[in-house]
Amino acid sequence: MTDETVETPNKSHYELLLRCAQKEDFSEWNDFVSISDDIIKLRGADLSGLTLTSILLTNKKGKGADLYAANLENSKIDTIDFSEVHLSKANFRNAKISNCLFSESTCIKTNFTSATFVLVNFSRANLHQANFRKTEFYECDFYEALFTMANVESAKFMGGGRNPFLKKKSNDETCAEHRSTERNLTMPPISIYLTYLKTLISDLALSKTRHFRAALNNHYNTAIADTTG
Repeated sequence: MTDETVETPNKSHYELLLRCAQKEDFSEWNDFVSISDDIIKLRGADLSGLTLTSILLTNKKGKGADLYAANLENSKIDTIDFSEVHLSKANFRNAKISNCLFSESTCIKTNFTSATFVLVNFSRANLHQANFRKTEFYECDFYEALFTMANVESAKFMGGGRNPFLKKKSNDETCAEHRSTERNLTMPPISIYLTYLKTLISDLALSKTRHFRAALNNHYNTAIADTTG
């Protein structure tokens, strides 16, 4: 079985997540994932338009979920750790994503067109051939992220996070060809920080894993430093 073969999601996994999303309570989902030995399989799942908050995607053995070619168009996503989750060819078009970790995730040919990211960590993520056209990034971190052949036409990178396109010379030839320029690198309104920093304070108290809590705390400290000069 190859990645090019789009399967249907695991029926029980998919139905449980939909049921929890409808109730806006993911405690049952998180309890299930935290004790599961199986990889969470949501390959090809239609999750479009859903609000997903603080859900677990890593099983008991620390293996990330499989969301290959999953559809998350127009979804609202907050406080989720996508680290090491398989997201290749997933569709995040027009999604609103905040306070999340995509570090070391696999996002090959993933569609992020017109999505909005606020305080999101992409460190060491594989973004090969990902589509970020017209995507907006507020205070995001791209440390050692792989952008080979990614489309960032008309994308906007705003804030003081690590931005690979600020380098005078990129080690990656394709990055040098992108149309994202310094004119897009402006600071967002102070209201952006106030709204999401308030959310962060709550999320830091609720986050269960030490790794996630530390990463969010790093974003918090960076944003504070930027807004105070």
